[in-house]
Amino acid sequence: MPPRPIYSALLSIIITPLLSAEQAERPNILLIVAEDASPDFGCYGNTSVTSPHIDKLAAEGIQFNNAYSSYSVSSPARGSLLTGLYPHQNGQMGLATHNYQMFPGIKTLPKYLKELGYITGNIGKIHVNNEADIPFDYWQIRSSNFGKKNLFDYAKKATEFINTADGEPFYLQVNFPDSHFPVQRQVQGRPHNIVEPSSIKESLPYVGILSPRIKENIANYYNCINRLDESVGMLIQALKESGQYHNTFIFFISDHGAQFSRAKVTNYEGGLKIPLLIKYPDKQMAGKQNDKLVSIIDLLPSFIDIAGGQASKELAGRSLISQLEGSTPWRRELYAGGLGSYPSNTYPKRSVRDERFKLIINEYAPQANPAYQCYSNAKGHYSAGCIPQEIQSAPKHIRDAYALWSAPPNTSSTTSSTTPTSGSISPAPPNTAPHSNDSKPASGNGA
Repeated sequence: MPPRPIYSALLSIIITPLLSAEQAERPNILLIVAEDASPDFGCYGNTSVTSPHIDKLAAEGIQFNNAYSSYSVSSPARGSLLTGLYPHQNGQMGLATHNYQMFPGIKTLPKYLKELGYITGNIGKIHVNNEADIPFDYWQIRSSNFGKKNLFDYAKKATEFINTADGEPFYLQVNFPDSHFPVQRQVQGRPHNIVEPSSIKESLPYVGILSPRIKENIANYYNCINRLDESVGMLIQALKESGQYHNTFIFFISDHGAQFSRAKVTNYEGGLKIPLLIKYPDKQMAGKQNDKLVSIIDLLPSFIDIAGGQASKELAGRSLISQLEGSTPWRRELYAGGLGSYPSNTYPKRSVRDERFKLIINEYAPQANPAYQCYSNAKGHYSAGCIPQEIQSAPKHIRDAYALWSAPPNTSSTTSSTTPTSGSISPAPPNTAPHSNDSKPASGNGA
């Protein structure tokens, strides 16, 4: 029997008429969503990228250093964003393009915010079914735009929407296509700052391999990050020119991590860990860093909080605003799911983590993991995957990490099922087991 749909998660809210002057003072909400982007920005310590606009959001707001998606695939993650629920609760367990969809009657973000008097808009893809259950007042640029063309149009449409709101409080979600594969070096002159493969001196920490082919893919992934930052800059400029910048909460997030081996489509850190920034209208929290465990499911309750409502306790997420204010406790553990995104890639997995360890249950283990095979074939959207020759020529601790991902052990037959939460693959210290429960997390097969 499927989970009970949440038909009336906010029935307790009484919406009273507001005077127009009061309504004009209510803060707007801008959510900027990157695609397939890990926390690879200057504010998160990446020195290979050029991200001044996103870095400025971090400097003028609060940066979350342990933010996670609920599922490392687009549609389920975005379904969580729109419902405040885990994918198994709302039904969006795989890609919308493969006809996965939410349970009938699930209440979504625009419905909540409309009840609270907000005009709602979306620019860019939603990628969640059924779209009729996600009734934004305004929706433009509906395509995925994986070609990354005409990115200035996103800012132009944002201006159009804000003008349409005509002074009413608004929620606007802008979904940029970077850095989804294919990762292009440059499109229509963007980005202006090009990252060359020759400048890449180290691999992504969860990949651990740096062949010439991987170097080129990493460089172009960073070019996507640079282009994304330019898109964000154009959007912020449009918001400033509208006169609404100083009355708008700005959230920046990615749906999940980058599409490299041991990242997207996995429950490792590379797949689930995401950037999350919040800029308050009055620069409250400016320059703050937060290391608590937070999730993409926390966005909807946060928006309801900002809009003056109270989220139902039936939602899995918690308001980040109330947690920052101390009225809601921070969570001690965080969950994520995974089914495989489409039928031929089915490989159910679940994970739970605290500040130090993560437990991953692979329900089909020890069967071979089809996601590993997709990446090792290195074709299409998986073209940045590490191929067998690259893995075989890597040091033993890296080969072991890929072997573990390829065919995970049956956890019922292992003596330890916790792994350190570091996503990097680094040489294990002498006499240190890969799954050590010692006082210091062991390097090696990190999750």
